[in-house]
Amino acid sequence: MSKHQPTIEPSVYSQVFDVSQQGICLIDQNGIYINVNESFAKLLGYSKDELIGKSIQSVTHPDDLEMDMKMTEKVFSGDIDFFELDKRFIKKNGDVTWLKLHASTYQKNIGIGILEPITVRTKLEGRIAKLKRDLDQFIYRISHDIRGPVANILGLTTLQDKSREELVHFMDQARENAKKLDHIIREIGDYAVNKRFSIKEEEISLIHAIDEICEEVVNEKSKDKKINIAKRVSYKNGVKVDHSRLNIILKNLITNAFHFSKEEGHIDVIADVED
Repeated sequence: MSKHQPTIEPSVYSQVFDVSQQGICLIDQNGIYINVNESFAKLLGYSKDELIGKSIQSVTHPDDLEMDMKMTEKVFSGDIDFFELDKRFIKKNGDVTWLKLHASTYQKNIGIGILEPITVRTKLEGRIAKLKRDLDQFIYRISHDIRGPVANILGLTTLQDKSREELVHFMDQARENAKKLDHIIREIGDYAVNKRFSIKEEEISLIHAIDEICEEVVNEKSKDKKINIAKRVSYKNGVKVDHSRLNIILKNLITNAFHFSKEEGHIDVIADVED
């Protein structure tokens, strides 16, 4: 330290903490607020005294809690030095607010959190980044799924000088690969519909919906395999769902079960409703 640099009293740091326009908090290793400044308390609609002693879990949206706790644990364990997280906080009046959290530790046993509001631009950038990641994953999966059937069909077109029996066998293989491509194309259509249209709730019978899908899949797949389906649906009342999306989910699950079952196998379709 330079001999010309003034000595800063500890009380000055305390004053800076209190008057900072950024929300600042200190937590212990159990996630309990041990101190917060006025700006932090104001962002959540509490007073300082009301927040001190509360846990971070009590003001964190349930959907963001697992990630928040995981990152906090990594900071306290020393696996990472700091992290940033866009997360939802539950204010005193019950409203949900998005805030950006910057977190690190002091002397390994005290967590330091700094909060700042998330601007509309930041929200949009986050949503765009997520959409790009989803699109990249979707394109990778679809291209991977398409490559196999296309390669098989191309290989079959090069076959020559084969017997009639062999050609019939190869045509069956080409037909199966064409079915796989058709299924993938339908998946793409389902994906597009799911992204474009909002959820449409209607009350339906869960038992009836499962019966319909099982019958449809059996009719489509009965030529491929003879498989027994047993259905156990304990919920007898109507349920409010998006019927179209539920059908897509059920059909994919049951079709996959058919695909990965052995000849003359057995599939259990078990359904219930919680909350």
